[in-house]
Amino acid sequence: MDWLVNWGEYYLKPESRSTNWMLVYKSAKVYYEPLGVVAAIVSWNYPLHNAWSPILAALFAGNGIIVKCSEHVIWSTQWYISAIKECLRVCGQNPELVQLVCCYPDEAEVLTRSPWIRHITFIGSEIVGRKVALAATEHLTPVTLELGGKDPAIVMPATDIKQYASIWMRGLFQNAGQNCIGIERLIVHSSQYDEIYSMIVERAKQLRLGTALSQPNDGFIPTVDVGAMISSDRFNDLERVLETAINHGATVDAGGVRWKHPYLEHGSYFSPTVVGNVAPDSELAQREMFAPIATIIKYETLEEAIAIANGTRYGLGASVFGPDQEHCVNKIAKHLQCGMVSINDFAVFYLNQDLPFGGVKMSGYGRFGTYALPRLFLTIW
Repeated sequence: MDWLVNWGEYYLKPESRSTNWMLVYKSAKVYYEPLGVVAAIVSWNYPLHNAWSPILAALFAGNGIIVKCSEHVIWSTQWYISAIKECLRVCGQNPELVQLVCCYPDEAEVLTRSPWIRHITFIGSEIVGRKVALAATEHLTPVTLELGGKDPAIVMPATDIKQYASIWMRGLFQNAGQNCIGIERLIVHSSQYDEIYSMIVERAKQLRLGTALSQPNDGFIPTVDVGAMISSDRFNDLERVLETAINHGATVDAGGVRWKHPYLEHGSYFSPTVVGNVAPDSELAQREMFAPIATIIKYETLEEAIAIANGTRYGLGASVFGPDQEHCVNKIAKHLQCGMVSINDFAVFYLNQDLPFGGVKMSGYGRFGTYALPRLFLTIW
């Protein structure tokens, strides 16, 4: 919001463009005009923020927007959209500019195949993103896709473990691992592998599971570190993938199983899990797990680390940690096949709205953030 207030109007106003000697007597300008009605199909892992960005940009650019939320977060999204409508009303704008659609995925094609939708923003899985993109071809509707990731964090030799330990833990287990730019693979040099692996195992065992919405006098613990997953539907698959990894030589020294909350019978909790000696080509190292599973991979040379990092179908974000920031950038970051890289930190590119956000390969195409987002919802003439 701050970026749009400070810079949005500047990037959307008409632009004068240079010409050549053959047209020296002419002037050239670019105008940006609203598309009309656009759509945003957003995921459940950050339901409010995932909806807020396209809503804000669409309205700022003069469009109406239809939001299709996940069936898992209907209640919270309805509340949120009603609040936005009230804000529009108070500001003297038409609250009907923002509409919410709640339906199952198969019914969403009514939206994605509509000839009245001028642009679709999709945030979600690769599988569903393909369906959205295919449906949009019926009317050549432009689509921006922010899909899954298998983000690596490369730890260079001689990295200060104590300094970055908490950052790694946050990247691995934030939002119970349900984070498209979470650290899905921690790629560690052999000289520090044992120390880092042991540290993460011990810290993972100390993580407290539960809900922050309950009070201690109800029998709940006052502080929690890891919450529930969106549902338990994937637990059998997670346990199968872990069992397969173990059968191929991996070690699981923390977690690895679902966890039963003593007071919440239907809570969908999966124990924070740490897996070591993971083969880079294994299913665990290749698939986006979207779960509280720390996958630790060992490397010997920087070339090998880069190959491991680039060795999946995804390319959303990445992190590089090391004692020399320029070496992190020049020796590693510039060689990574992804849309964004954090140096000695995790996912800070998401917090800086002056930076474009998006991936490559099967992580999607198009960019959010900076002037790219509001201009998605404009036509140029």
